[in-house]
Amino acid sequence: MHLTIREEERLQIWTLAEMGRRRLAKGVKLNYPEAAALICDEIMERACEGCIPMLVDMMDYGATILKTHHVMDGVPEMMKILQVEAVFEDGTKLVTVMNPIREAEGEKLPWAPPPIPRSVVPDESFDVGDTLPPGYIEFGEGDIEINAGRETIELVLTNTGDRPIQIGAHYHLVEANKAMAFDREAAFGFRLDIPSGTALRFEPGQSRKCQLTRFAGAQVSMGMNDMTNGSMRSEETRKLTMKKLREHGYCFEGERASNKPRADTANATPAKP
Repeated sequence: MHLTIREEERLQIWTLAEMGRRRLAKGVKLNYPEAAALICDEIMERACEGCIPMLVDMMDYGATILKTHHVMDGVPEMMKILQVEAVFEDGTKLVTVMNPIREAEGEKLPWAPPPIPRSVVPDESFDVGDTLPPGYIEFGEGDIEINAGRETIELVLTNTGDRPIQIGAHYHLVEANKAMAFDREAAFGFRLDIPSGTALRFEPGQSRKCQLTRFAGAQVSMGMNDMTNGSMRSEETRKLTMKKLREHGYCFEGERASNKPRADTANATPAKP
């Protein structure tokens, strides 16, 4: 049996409340936890039964459950306010009872469940419409447009390597695997225009025309392949990124991967191992 935290707490309240009822039946006065649990349990049961549907009536009812002679000395003074969430027919409500343990009027009788007040329910109350099964999903009209209003471009990406390559939705495309050949200049500041958490897989030799979308937010790229590490809005960062990509043998459009420095960067600082 798998219980939620709320269900476990409900069982704790019921257990302590039932202990309180048994002690009252034997003439034993209740301590603070027993008194609080009994009042809460009675309120929650009446709400579940639907016999006291109005919140204001339930608050009044909560102050009739126990009297001062049912509890130990000092308990009424400790319990100035009692609050419990109860599930009514029209949803969960917080029932607040001020000074829930009061002096008995007239004879001090043994404890018994108090009479249930007669509630006057407005005609428009509890009209919740058609009920739906658990887990029901209601879809809105039309299709969801991903990254609506963003700048987009289309590029052809080719895997020139000898093993599959996957590129995630939020990866700065310009820093993608060096065996991917495409126009990296145009891809600066862009990512794949696909749902978050997904990726595109490129088999060896496979080419795909992909739609890209510009990054939003602060447009700062950090980490990844350590090529950008700066603002995607900066022209200086863009030029430095392109220089580093060529120095490290990244493929550009129409090229194939190489681990050796390009001829035009033969004197560049070698890449870190």
